[in-house]
Amino acid sequence: MSSHLWGKKMMNRIRSINVCFFSFLLLTVFILDGGTLLADPTSQALNIPLRTWTYYLLPTSMANGPAQQGSGVKHMRMFYNGASHQMVLAGGDTNNQYISDDGNNMVWSKDLSTVVSTPNWTLLAPWCYNTGQIQPARPDTVGWAYDSKRNVGVMMPGFYFGTQGSYSNCQSFTGQSPTETNDSVTFDFSTNTWSAATYPPPNKGYGGDEGSCFSVYDPVTDSVIRFRDACCVEVLHRATNTWSYYSQPYSTNRAQLAIDVVGRNVYGIGTVGMHLLRWNIDTHTFSDLGRMPASWIGPDNPTGVEFETYLVFDSVNRVLISPDPPNHYGQIRGMAFYHVDTGKWDPYEPVTGKIDGYCVEGNVFGYDPANNVMIAYGGHGGTCGSPYVYWLYRYGNGSGSDTTPPSAPKNPRITN
Repeated sequence: MSSHLWGKKMMNRIRSINVCFFSFLLLTVFILDGGTLLADPTSQALNIPLRTWTYYLLPTSMANGPAQQGSGVKHMRMFYNGASHQMVLAGGDTNNQYISDDGNNMVWSKDLSTVVSTPNWTLLAPWCYNTGQIQPARPDTVGWAYDSKRNVGVMMPGFYFGTQGSYSNCQSFTGQSPTETNDSVTFDFSTNTWSAATYPPPNKGYGGDEGSCFSVYDPVTDSVIRFRDACCVEVLHRATNTWSYYSQPYSTNRAQLAIDVVGRNVYGIGTVGMHLLRWNIDTHTFSDLGRMPASWIGPDNPTGVEFETYLVFDSVNRVLISPDPPNHYGQIRGMAFYHVDTGKWDPYEPVTGKIDGYCVEGNVFGYDPANNVMIAYGGHGGTCGSPYVYWLYRYGNGSGSDTTPPSAPKNPRITN
């Protein structure tokens, strides 16, 4: 099977990174806790070139993945499960055979090392559970974080369609009547079932579309972290089921968060002024790192309810990656790269034209440290139409590695 490639030459060499002994201890704790931060590039099963967009076909049937060829996606959330070594998608708006494309009940997973052998994803959570079982009430924009200590996904509103009285109609579809909740839930990967939250909501509630709809998990403090727009940082301590609150004066509406566990920081993009923000997990303080690079434009309407900013932390190369689509249609104009240990930006990397007729697009982004790739998933409508493919991108081979790729031939193509 062929994968289709397009790329550009990259910088000659990534600077060597010296990780202090304290960071090594934190990394050791994280790995022992069931997570994966760094990967040995020589052991990666997925073989793609550097600084190159590589596309893979979506399934042809909605029964085989969160989106099928030609269907639109937006507002889904994704994380990497270090126990199963899979990317896990939940929430958002995508086609399904039940009600509509709004408020997705299902949870899907994919081992990216299998992208060559099969386009199919694995369904972990169905649209409807059985009577008496709990499930979220059609989650849309949600916080979705992987708790590696317990091997569960933690889902927090955001927005559920159930809050507007739009439920899953399971009785009609399956004859079952699961309990649909508009509260936070956790998803147990050992049983593939949902459980009600054992913790209360934060003191201002979870908020809606414009409250806090991204989150990350810190395995060192065993906590889930949310940026509440122009309010506060809300930290859920999982061991005690209690919340702490810290000052957050910035607007972070619809800003995807990225966590550097070793460096002890959470990053996001302020949606007023488009500044890169850094919050230290241990000192509970913010640093304004300045405006995103001038060529990085950001969303057309950064404070609009439908528009998001995207940020992924590549833990192998210790670089933040920010794809730059103008709106939720997802056509990527380019990418910005920020080296967290040096505070330096790479030159903005534009994306122009189509590759074999496909736009480079995505409105859901995540990072797989085992395969050392960023995944760009989704998109819908606009000038590109709905996607038939999703995209993988590998920045480099790890700290200190020579990452100069060979010159790319015109319209390159590689067979895996």
